[in-house]
Amino acid sequence: MANSLGQQPKEKRSKMELYYAVLRAIRDESIHNKSVKPTRIQFLVSTSYDKLTLYLDELEEKKLVKLSPIIITEKGKKFIREYNKINEMTIKLGLKFID
Repeated sequence: MANSLGQQPKEKRSKMELYYAVLRAIRDESIHNKSVKPTRIQFLVSTSYDKLTLYLDELEEKKLVKLSPIIITEKGKKFIREYNKINEMTIKLGLKFID
């Protein structure tokens, strides 16, 4: 069903997809910029600032990121690699894992 602007509503993302999106945004920003800003991550992930801070806190608890300054840990980099492997495998099998 289209909304009033004629756009399709977005599918709700799983927690794994959100973690992956946040980690990738941090990784990509750290490659292109000296520092990673939360508002830039918010924009790249397409989420509210409140939700982003919640995700960042959860990722820090799981030791996937450090928040001062915002960087990805080795565990976070491994998460991205493993997530990509799973996604590639599901594509080869004709299944949907992520968009």
